[in-house]
Amino acid sequence: MESSSALQRLTLILKEAVEECQGDTLMGPILLKVMGCDQNQSDKLSLFFTLLDSAEREAEREAERLKNIRKNEDFLGVIKDIKTVFVNNHVWASKCSVFASHLRKKNSLTVLNLLVSFYSNQYPKLQIEKEYLDSFKSIFENLQREVGSSGLSRELRNFILDKIEEVLAAIGRYNTDGTEGLERATKDFIGDWIIIENKISQEDRKTRLLKRLKPILEP
Repeated sequence: MESSSALQRLTLILKEAVEECQGDTLMGPILLKVMGCDQNQSDKLSLFFTLLDSAEREAEREAERLKNIRKNEDFLGVIKDIKTVFVNNHVWASKCSVFASHLRKKNSLTVLNLLVSFYSNQYPKLQIEKEYLDSFKSIFENLQREVGSSGLSRELRNFILDKIEEVLAAIGRYNTDGTEGLERATKDFIGDWIIIENKISQEDRKTRLLKRLKPILEP
């Protein structure tokens, strides 16, 4: 898989966060939701700030090319401004409206949407992967149900279910981790499968489900 753009992922997260903002809701829980994390995983917010840093570095590297999109638009300045707002306002103590109002006032979302268009053209494969993400998720959810109700031995069934859960979690964190997280989860699945394959019982090997899974998991 091709590496995804930090700027593109940041744009998607902020856009969804503003759309989710209602009333007095704090920004922290909204960020966790759009990042695909559980509400009790407050430590995961560090990923958002890491993404902000990555987006800023990316904008610095792409500064010259970004000028060609709209000469009067200071893309790097917008990223730095967004970073300042999130650093100066504690996401667990500030209402989402503080951030949403600032982004709207500064027209930041319009500028960031231009970046989405730019990266969709520069990295077309990433757009295709995003479009088919729901389909990919559906395949693994169906597989999860099938394995869960299968007659596989408990140890093998639990192993496969754990790995499927990791892939589904990576899909849920796509906005934050991009293709890198998904690639890591699928590679781990295949790598761990190779390690345990020789230990699979003959009875499990004969099942129709395992015969279908084997070609998918072989490198």
